[in-house]
Amino acid sequence: MQLDGDEFTVRLVTDGSVTAAGFELRFECAGAPTPTTAPPAPVPTTASGEVGLTLKDNHGAVVTATSGTIDDGYAPMYENSLRQSVTVIGRNCLLEFLEFSVEGHSSCGYDVVTISVDGAVQERLCGSDAIAPMQLGGGRFAVELKTDGSVRDAGFRIAFTCEAPTAFEALAAMTNHVAGM
Repeated sequence: MQLDGDEFTVRLVTDGSVTAAGFELRFECAGAPTPTTAPPAPVPTTASGEVGLTLKDNHGAVVTATSGTIDDGYAPMYENSLRQSVTVIGRNCLLEFLEFSVEGHSSCGYDVVTISVDGAVQERLCGSDAIAPMQLGGGRFAVELKTDGSVRDAGFRIAFTCEAPTAFEALAAMTNHVAGM
């Protein structure tokens, strides 16, 4: 099939009653500009059972999991000038903060842990006060640590449990993540 114009859209519509393997689409753009160098998109992975994710070793990871832990990975103190994140695909997730000590500031303007759900910021956290468990809706959540260039602290460790997403929800969440939505 040959299309003219600057863009095209492929949309899969389903009624949800019967599942199938889906489809694969390959395309080539004639005369397209040379892409600029960009970091590769994170490769979504699936884990069974409990997973342990560290921002240091798994930055940019997208993981489908029903339980596990996420921590900064920089014991005994995280580093300066970081911006690292991981994304977990799962429904109705519960986050429990097992350890939390990030440089404090009234608006979390220095170092901050950001919790996002389906791409929307839910919480910006800093300081060392105990944090109550969080129940998150949506189909995916991300944890990001952003630090400035001076004071460091002990970091964080979060336990999570989620309901498993349907295959369609997992695919949609991974597609939206890679597309930057």
